[in-house]
Amino acid sequence: MKKDSVVITGVGVVSSAGFQLEEFFQTLCSGKDMFHEIQGYHLDKLRTKKAAQIQGEFPVEEKWGVYSRSAQLALMAAKQALTSARIDKEELGTDMGLSIATMTSGVPQFENILIEGDIKCEELSDDFKKQLSSYDVVRVLASELGVHGIRSNMEIVCSSGTAFVGRAYNWIKRG
Repeated sequence: MKKDSVVITGVGVVSSAGFQLEEFFQTLCSGKDMFHEIQGYHLDKLRTKKAAQIQGEFPVEEKWGVYSRSAQLALMAAKQALTSARIDKEELGTDMGLSIATMTSGVPQFENILIEGDIKCEELSDDFKKQLSSYDVVRVLASELGVHGIRSNMEIVCSSGTAFVGRAYNWIKRG
């Protein structure tokens, strides 16, 4: 490997196809249909009623219960990636950056709160709104992992994952 190479050393997967990398690949290779009726959201005005959504409960640490669903899922994936890379959380520090990618973060939960509660957006506190933003996931990850370096969130279409890898690559190449 060249001295200036950038490599991915750890991977974490949390998806409707599995909560671990091996389970995820087995599900993908099996051809199993992961699309089910969407749960937990109002569907009456949606054309699409199915999605590859994580159904039911998922295994999170009890102390993460105060965080949004998006942050909990991100923490699960991050913890797996660190384990996969054989990096101890205590080894992270100011030289460690954090870049995440998402499509919706807390948007569906935010919409449901507005619909169910018949609440106007202006009536919600700024702190509450921040909990439902994708940057809150970055904040939670940085806090839980002890990352004090550069942080970023990318909230674009399905290509978010590829785009964020490119961003992290550029950060590393630039030192």
